[in-house]
Amino acid sequence: MKDTYNLISDQIRTVVHEACALKAWERDAVIREQGLSRHFAASLKGAVELDWDDPAARRALVGQVVADARVALAVAARALRGFARRAAPTQALRTARALLADLLQQDIEEEPADGGGPALRHGTSRDRIVSTTDPEMRHGHKSDTKRFDGYKGAIVAEVEHGVILATDIRAGNVSDGAGAKALVEAAAACAQQPIGRAFGDTAYGTTSVRQDLRTCVQRVVAPAPPVSHRRGCFSLDDFHIDAKRGVARCPAGKRSMRRNRIERPVPGWRYVFSLNDCRACPLRAQCTPAAATDRKLAVTEVTEALQKLRRRQRTPAFRALYRKRVIVEHRLARLCQLGVRQSRYFGRAKTAFQLALAAAVANLSLAITHLDSSFVPLWPYLVVLVAVRNPYAGHADSNAGWPTGTADALAA
Repeated sequence: MKDTYNLISDQIRTVVHEACALKAWERDAVIREQGLSRHFAASLKGAVELDWDDPAARRALVGQVVADARVALAVAARALRGFARRAAPTQALRTARALLADLLQQDIEEEPADGGGPALRHGTSRDRIVSTTDPEMRHGHKSDTKRFDGYKGAIVAEVEHGVILATDIRAGNVSDGAGAKALVEAAAACAQQPIGRAFGDTAYGTTSVRQDLRTCVQRVVAPAPPVSHRRGCFSLDDFHIDAKRGVARCPAGKRSMRRNRIERPVPGWRYVFSLNDCRACPLRAQCTPAAATDRKLAVTEVTEALQKLRRRQRTPAFRALYRKRVIVEHRLARLCQLGVRQSRYFGRAKTAFQLALAAAVANLSLAITHLDSSFVPLWPYLVVLVAVRNPYAGHADSNAGWPTGTADALAA
């Protein structure tokens, strides 16, 4: 993980290295000729003399880094001349060049409105690349305050014994519920039987995820996401909606004066309250920040479905049923004991393989624990060898120490 300066600098170095390797150029000579020596020090920021408290000086450095990146891209273009686009020897350089271009686009405003030259882009791009050694990892959030960089792991475990049936790895910025259907279908294929009920946390309780799972699961048991509302203000739950009469009642006891049909983006009704009632209301500050308009309340088909789910999840029957989900928390804790909090390799494919191996070990441990008591005396002699075909052998994203064979023997 590095800041924008060193992130781009590292990729400039990679591009030059790959270009020289492709054309058998003398690297030191190319570095001197192109004036790129600052990027081959231990750290770009350590190699430059700069007053980091001076915004103008920092912006000048941004301009220099962008100029050097353009030089590196030109070196790459020159090295690629005469090669076919799909030529195998050029793929490493083409990948490095594309990554450098992406880094410039995501972090640099090359022509800002003030005309002062290239500047760091304000804000963070949603799909921002955060590492040159692992370009697939992303910024992620476990909560509003807890951030991480890397990947998200997801598992499916059966609720009776805790056997892990399927695993998946997603980018850190992907919703927890994304890919739920494929994951559940993989679990059903592993179990060789249809899945009756799927238990999940709030991320799997959205209407979109429920709709996706409808074809492969008989019932989804998950809490609906909480009502979104401005902090300190009323939410939809604070209003009483009488759909049959077409009337809504606000927390102050005022009735809506009319409702209008809406079709986009989702069909439903918009309840409109009187502006005169809202202006004089002592609860207005908790209701709407708009001072010159009447209060409107949109209730769509999606809203109604979620409200029905929220009412159901408050019942003792739902809470008793939902307790079965605790088994997956135990399995996740076991995987954390086996080291899945830290990826041992670069790239999504190998990280997914690591999670699958950890799940296999967790399942083997679970199987041994549940062996009949007559097998206990054999514990000192019990060795389980599992041959696991490595589907990622020869993968382009290689690491030191990564197995190169097509099958790896694991001892548990």
